[in-house]
Amino acid sequence: MSVIEWITPRPFIHLAKSVMGEIDLDPASSDVAQRNVQARHHFTPEDDGLAQPWFGRVWLSPPQGRGATAPFIKKVVSEYRAGNVDEAIVLVPNSLDTAWAQMLMCETGLAVFKQGRISFESIERKSATPPNGQVFFYFGKKPERFVEKFGPLGNVGHLPPAWATTTRRPAEWNRYPLQAA
Repeated sequence: MSVIEWITPRPFIHLAKSVMGEIDLDPASSDVAQRNVQARHHFTPEDDGLAQPWFGRVWLSPPQGRGATAPFIKKVVSEYRAGNVDEAIVLVPNSLDTAWAQMLMCETGLAVFKQGRISFESIERKSATPPNGQVFFYFGKKPERFVEKFGPLGNVGHLPPAWATTTRRPAEWNRYPLQAA
């Protein structure tokens, strides 16, 4: 599996902190990315963030590449449902046709579709722009604050609560079954 590391620029991290207060955990990170994120705890690929417990206020920009994103989305949903994650802001590519993106929409019901693409940093601190746009999803009890801070970046998508809590799940989600909470 080919994984691309994109380091989120500081202004977006500051927005996340303005919503959540602090970032307790960045479960899909690197030591280099932490110069921007500055989470209280972070997991590198060597730590295997998927095998670790998640907690508190989470910033998640999962690895991208074939098969790399979905397990992290499954984990954030599972940990939020279990009550281990209090809040989470998830930054992913605008790939709404994927099962993991559909899962995020159904679980959170709240997203901001970034207008224009983010110029991420690479390990060498060079700017790197991905081939598609990005979406920020929010899990938590401060949706108004999320919309206030992230809304100016693009279009806000908000699904009615009845749709977001439906028990009807697309068949392709069976590839990523959630653990019982």
